[in-house]
Parts: sequence; C-alpha cells; structure tokens
Amino acid sequence: MNPHRRPKRTNDFLTKSVARRLKELRAKEGLSQEYVNENTGLNLPRIEAGNTNISLVTLATLCDFYHLPLSDFFDGISSSPP
Repeated sequence: MNPHRRPKRTNDFLTKSVARRLKELRAKEGLSQEYVNENTGLNLPRIEAGNTNISLVTLATLCDFYHLPLSDFFDGISSSPP
C-alpha cells in the first residue's frame, strides 16, 4: 500500500440522495431506464442503485435530458442526514 496515497473520500448519504433524486426525475417523466439509456448512453441501473459516485458530466447530461437546470437539481438534497 502506498503510504502517500490519501484515502478515498466518500459520502454514502449524498450518493444515495443523488441516485434517489435521479430515479424520481425519471419516474416523474414516466420513462424507463432502458429509454434513458438508449438516449443518453448512460448505465442508469448502476447510477440509480446509488452504489457508485457519478461525475458532474454524467449528472449534467441527465439534468439536460430531464430538462432540469443543474442548479435546481440539488434543491432539497443535503450532504448529511438531518
């Protein structure tokens, strides 16, 4: 193990909250994961499971697809439990 390597930063609560919000947006539009995948090229089941961090580019792609400004995406999302 590299002694100079920093530990990976994670925030499971935030990751799950982002995944839940994306799933809600898709459901609100009445779209299937397959449809979104075909139109964005993104692996939505993996993203919506909330087990992995997604990039800002991926988040922006999905916000654009759902016609939601990126600045509005985080309304109501906290980085830690209440």
